[in-house]
Amino acid sequence: MLLVLISWMISFFIFSACACIVKYIFLKKNIHPFLLILNGMFVYMLIVWIFLYFGGFNLFLQSMFFFVSVIILYRFRKTCSFFQEYKQQWNLLKKYEKYLLGFAFVLVLILSVSFSFLPDSETYYIQTVKWGNLRGFVPGLMNIHPFLGQFSGWHILQSGVNIPFLGFRANALNGFLFLLFLYWVVFDKKNFFSFWLKFLVFFVLIGIFVAGTPSPDFPVWLLSLLIFERFIKIYHRFQTNQFKSFVLLVFFSLMIKITAVINLFLLLTLWIKYFQKIKKNTSFILFTGFLSLILILSKNYILTGYLFYPFDFLSKFFIPFWQYPTQLLHHLSELSKIESSTINFNENFTQAFNRWFFSGNLIEHIVHPLMVLALLSFPMLLYYKRKNICCFTTYVFIYVFGLVYFLVILFINPNSRFFLHILLFMLFVGIEILFSKTYIHKIYITGLVTLLISLMISIFFISFGKWQLLIPQQSHLGNTYQTQIKGNLKYHYPKGKDFFWETGDAPIPSFTPAMSGYFEEKFGYFTQSTQDERAYYSHPKKDDNL
Repeated sequence: MLLVLISWMISFFIFSACACIVKYIFLKKNIHPFLLILNGMFVYMLIVWIFLYFGGFNLFLQSMFFFVSVIILYRFRKTCSFFQEYKQQWNLLKKYEKYLLGFAFVLVLILSVSFSFLPDSETYYIQTVKWGNLRGFVPGLMNIHPFLGQFSGWHILQSGVNIPFLGFRANALNGFLFLLFLYWVVFDKKNFFSFWLKFLVFFVLIGIFVAGTPSPDFPVWLLSLLIFERFIKIYHRFQTNQFKSFVLLVFFSLMIKITAVINLFLLLTLWIKYFQKIKKNTSFILFTGFLSLILILSKNYILTGYLFYPFDFLSKFFIPFWQYPTQLLHHLSELSKIESSTINFNENFTQAFNRWFFSGNLIEHIVHPLMVLALLSFPMLLYYKRKNICCFTTYVFIYVFGLVYFLVILFINPNSRFFLHILLFMLFVGIEILFSKTYIHKIYITGLVTLLISLMISIFFISFGKWQLLIPQQSHLGNTYQTQIKGNLKYHYPKGKDFFWETGDAPIPSFTPAMSGYFEEKFGYFTQSTQDERAYYSHPKKDDNL
């Protein structure tokens, strides 16, 4: 717990320093410190991203940025008085709110040092962060493990604040972000334009599962809901300063995961509506967008050999020797579609839709019907309450973009975590429309109480080791690993069980013999490295003379 707390403190200092730079260069006027911190996180992610082209973002670089951050905060202590503003807001809280927040802080901290509930953490989250700290962007990294080709911007940011000597177990950036949003929802009583955002306190039910793992879906949900709220406010009350911060939030979410693409359309909507006012800031928007695009495409090309991964657009014109075999890429895509019950154009739509509707685990059996019900009822609710809704137009924009997005992913990969932010928006706004503010406040208080009860219950399901107060828990797979050599490649994998995708906290490079054997037997490829181990590629079995 202590080391994760130190990690959060270091992260806060670095993000605050980057926020000061953003404010000094781009946002001259005052803006809410919470939004500035998020903008600072985006800037720091870009910095780490660029460094990963040249090698791992190790402890030396992290320490250097921390000391530079301290200098920046001291230099701009008058113009970036984050700590004073937070202290003033804290003093304005009621006593019971202080106790609730303090208690929530401790409980989230405990959750953040516990085992992750998500299997993806054991398959590639830990390994992705490890590559970010030790080696950076290595050409053909996807050939080591197909999931490493994703390398989300959130994992890049986690690499920038990780503590490598802990064995890559302190991946608690989601816990930090959850607390940041929670404190803002409680603090910011006067500046809410959309009251429905207070329902973010219910995110604890999701935060329990992701507090101790850098799942990129969680920040996309939170940032998207915040972006929806910012879009509504800016659409009705345009301010250049708020718009610039909005631009940074949008590209932040997009560089974490492409499932935030709806946010880009909201940005374009504001650009069209306020084109004359935004004209002076066109270069700022284009520069941010162009830089984001270049970083995404170049990262994709280096790691996978495909500019537009996971799609193979233009792959025939750009074929590096480390390119992940197209045959394997298509196979993974088909597996993903089968797992998520993707609707196929060549099959009966009604049957395919019913298959998706009733597919998945217990959570998806709830989310799928709820999403369909929300999509059908939300426009009717808006229509019948249109005279009493001050933000009718913006709600329609978000709904239409969300509907189109949902229909598109039905034919690509309709996994429930890819559209949860849209569902939550419709649910939150629906509650705000249907109930008075008095009832909403009661619901909000209920959410705070639910937060604490849920956190307390979850603690009982967590076993604490002897050094739990100091060191985060180990991987589910333990800390014993085996080593094998295949051709010129030495790789590592968890010992004792027949895993397929799971690699845990194994030394890099890591993949299991079961996974390697499957692709070799079915497609005739196995992973090899260059002599200097600066790149990895899939070696065809038919040419194997080893």
